[in-house]
Amino acid sequence: MPFRPCILLAAALVLAAAAPAARADPAGAPPRGMAEDYVAAGERFDVAPDLLAAIGFNESRHGRARLPGVRSGVNRLGCCAGPAQLCVVRSCGRVWQRHRVDGDGDGRRRVHDPDDAFATAARFVVVLRGLIRSRRAALVLAAYNAGPGAVRRFGGIPPYRETLGYVRTGVRIVERLPRRLGVAPAAVGE
Repeated sequence: MPFRPCILLAAALVLAAAAPAARADPAGAPPRGMAEDYVAAGERFDVAPDLLAAIGFNESRHGRARLPGVRSGVNRLGCCAGPAQLCVVRSCGRVWQRHRVDGDGDGRRRVHDPDDAFATAARFVVVLRGLIRSRRAALVLAAYNAGPGAVRRFGGIPPYRETLGYVRTGVRIVERLPRRLGVAPAAVGE
């Protein structure tokens, strides 16, 4: 029976996490549990797991950050929650409430549960791709960070310092993980 690409991706993500620091991505590979979440959510919504890993690293260091809102409550700005830092208030679109998904099939949808958060993030990426009319990782990352309106307004990546750094880090992850993993990367270009 042939191996499915998602199984190879999950295995390679686990191996990448165990690689020596000198050869690891500067951003760091996701821990095994998060790698599995990215693969499952990616398969369910046709989103590249490496793009979800880029979002996961940027938003919460793959759920390992000890910042407010990652494991409970909301972030310091009072708007986003969970390891995918999904908006939970009206001022930024109530992304969680509009798109929430039960990612682990336990009958509950919880923004702080990594399975639920990244299944919802994957579903939201599909929405963002439609809003910005692009599947390119750099533009999707910019839309996730600055909003699809900003990407449309600037005709590409907004020149916001935070967004430029977010996209730069995310693109580095998207470019490096697939080569190591032996899978097709998400489209990166602008």
